[in-house]
Amino acid sequence: MSKDSLAIARTLANDLIPFRLSFDESGQTVSASPLLMKIWNLKSDDDLKALANKIYMTRPFSGALRPEWLEELTGMIVHLHLQDQPERSIRGEFYNNLGDWLFTGFPRISSVSELESFGIQLSELPLHTAMGELLIANEANKASLAEAQIQAEQATNSNQLLLDLNERFERFVPTAILENIGINSPTDAERGRYVETTKAVMFADLRQFTTLSEALSARETFAVINQYLSRTVPCIEDNGGYVVQYLGDGIMALFPSGTTQAIDAAIGMQQALRDANYPNVKGAESLRMSIGIHEGPVALGIVGNETRWDASIIADAVNTSARIESMTRVLGGEIMVSREFLRSSGGADMYKSRELGSHQIRGRKGQLELIEILDSLDEEQLAQREETHEAFATGLTHYRDGDLYAAMSCFSRVLSVVPTDHAAQYYLGRISQRLQGLPE
Repeated sequence: MSKDSLAIARTLANDLIPFRLSFDESGQTVSASPLLMKIWNLKSDDDLKALANKIYMTRPFSGALRPEWLEELTGMIVHLHLQDQPERSIRGEFYNNLGDWLFTGFPRISSVSELESFGIQLSELPLHTAMGELLIANEANKASLAEAQIQAEQATNSNQLLLDLNERFERFVPTAILENIGINSPTDAERGRYVETTKAVMFADLRQFTTLSEALSARETFAVINQYLSRTVPCIEDNGGYVVQYLGDGIMALFPSGTTQAIDAAIGMQQALRDANYPNVKGAESLRMSIGIHEGPVALGIVGNETRWDASIIADAVNTSARIESMTRVLGGEIMVSREFLRSSGGADMYKSRELGSHQIRGRKGQLELIEILDSLDEEQLAQREETHEAFATGLTHYRDGDLYAAMSCFSRVLSVVPTDHAAQYYLGRISQRLQGLPE
């Protein structure tokens, strides 16, 4: 490629990738787009070279950007800013560019006035960019189709690059949500558009991952998370579900209602996590996951103000499934579901299970009956549950009937076989409180 053609490519890059920062193989900054230099108040190449140790992240981790992280950050949503300008952060992604690294994204702004406060006029934004389209659509009655076509014609020789960038941008919004709402194209999106439906909601979370990550390097932390997600997410997708949101080391997913697909996915996820391989990461092999599932009406729609939109879920079932997942810390087990969901899914007789009684779920009126699904447990744990099943069930019946001493005897027998049974420990604690006249 000639020097002239390189110059043309860089000119087009300023239009196609208006906010970009490139790094060499060692992680040193080598170039930046004019608009990014303007936002970060960089006046010259000397300012650019002086950025070493001054670029900071707020997502996915907080702290100074380290060169050795670039490969691991590829494909993740990253927020970058200069050390002394935290309010001027750029949200985007890294990708490998023939040995070098390219970061491309957009400033985190929601109005034209914010854009102008950075010293940039709306007219300076290329019209094809998502930010330009959003601001123009809401504050300048949309960019005309003719202008977009002109930009497309100017970028004909870089068509593949533009397609790749568009595919990357689609990862910012779960396309399955848009499809559920009935939006087939981003141009069809309208604020306030929504659909009411019924879904099974799953929350999954890695136990004690925060403690483990404190002893890991960044590379090891990313390796564990990526291995965990690469193993478990396919179980969700293979059972008709889709991930709505990654919550650090947690997952929120939706599944069709009236089916056992969410339970099947949960069982598969637990088995896949046990089979995961974490080479040279001490302690990662003992990671375990807790899963909560509930079903109910949900509203999927586009929310926001005039200048910023988002695809969102509004539902009591979301909060309830999250609370059910958190109850595994109290009652133990790997997969916990509401009886209401298990009954509506038609799976009441399809899985090995244990009743855990009725519990008050924070943020929800009334008691909710919880069921532990046992099918994902290893052979030893499953044998223990089966051996203590009758004693636990009898103890739960006595507890419901108010026969506390009989219930205490039953739960004590459970703990004599399985001293680590959290549910039996929980009920013995409640019985002790009631016998002492203490509030539960």
